[in-house]
Amino acid sequence: MDNYFSSIKEMQAQLFHVMAIAACTANMFGFLLNAFLHGNALPTQICVICGVILLILSIWGIFTKHKGWATVGILVTVVWIEFPFLYSVYSSIILVYFVLSILGITIFFPRKFSVPFCVMTILWDILVMIASHFFPQTINPVSEISLLMFTICSYLIVAIAVFVLLNIVILRYERQKEELHTMNVQLDYLANHDPLTKLYNRGYLMKEIEKRIQKDHTSFIAVIMDVDNFKSINDTYGHSFGDEVLTTFAQILDKEVDGKGFAARFGGEEFMIIYDHENQEEALQVLHNVATQLETHFQREKHISVTFSGGLEVYSSQKKVDELIISADNKLYQAKQNGKNQIIC
Repeated sequence: MDNYFSSIKEMQAQLFHVMAIAACTANMFGFLLNAFLHGNALPTQICVICGVILLILSIWGIFTKHKGWATVGILVTVVWIEFPFLYSVYSSIILVYFVLSILGITIFFPRKFSVPFCVMTILWDILVMIASHFFPQTINPVSEISLLMFTICSYLIVAIAVFVLLNIVILRYERQKEELHTMNVQLDYLANHDPLTKLYNRGYLMKEIEKRIQKDHTSFIAVIMDVDNFKSINDTYGHSFGDEVLTTFAQILDKEVDGKGFAARFGGEEFMIIYDHENQEEALQVLHNVATQLETHFQREKHISVTFSGGLEVYSSQKKVDELIISADNKLYQAKQNGKNQIIC
C-alpha cells in the first residue's frame, strides 16, 4: 500500500518537472521568436517577464514541497497572461496554445479546483478573442515567412508537450495498474494463508471443501492432525521453539502433499490435509513419510521427539462439511486417547 501511494507522489513530481521544463522551454522559444520578429518590443518584454516568473516558480517547486502552489502559479502565468497576450498579437495562430492550456489544467491542476479554473480560463480566452477582434494590437507587421516560422514552432512546441505529457500519464497509469495487481495478489495471499506457517488458513480450507462437495460424484480424503504434547513443548522449550515446530511441520506437510491436494492450518497446533482421491493406503503412506521426516529433523537438530496424531475421514456424498470435520476430529480424539503418534481411519 505504501508503495502505491509513494508511486502517486513520484508521478506528481515527474509531471511537475515536465511541466516546469516545458513551460520554461516554450517561453524561451517564444522570447527568441519575438525578439527576431519584433526586436525589443512589447511581445518580447512580456516573454521576458513571464520567463523570469516561470523560472522562479519552477525552482521553488523543484526544491521545495510546494509543488502544488508552484503548479498553480505556472499555469496562471502562461494561461491567463502570456498566451492571451500573444493571441492579441498573432491572433488565431495562438489558438493551439489555448487548447494546450485546457490540457495542462486538466492534468496538473488540483482536482477540486480544475473544473472552475477550466471554466474561468475558457471564458477568459473567449473574452481575449473578442477584445482582440475589436481592439487589435498596433505592432509592426511581420512577413508571411516569419509568421509561417512562428506557426511551425508553435505547433512543434505544443505537439511535443502533448506527446510527452500523455505518454507520462499512460506509463504511470500502466505502472500503477501493475502495482495494484501486485498489491491485490499480496492481499489475496494474506487473506488465504496463515502468517506463521505460510500454509492455507481455515477460511480457504472451508471454501475449498465447499467447492469439492458441490461437484457430482466427488470423493476426497480429509485428515485432521494435531502436534502431540504441544503445550508441553511450549512450556519446556519456549514459544519460539513451538513456532519452529509448527513451521517445520507445515513445510514437510506442504512438500509431501504437493500435487495430491493441499495442506492448511486448522487452528493452533492443528492442521488439515485434503487429498483429491480416496486411496487410504496412499494417504497413510504420505502421512508416514511426514512423521518420519518430522521425527528425524528434531532428533537431529534438538535431540527431542516430535510426533503428531490424526483422524482420517473419506468424504462421501451423504456427508455435510460439518459432519466430515466432526467425524475426522472424533478420530483425532480417539488417536490421542489411544496413546498419540498414530492415525485413526
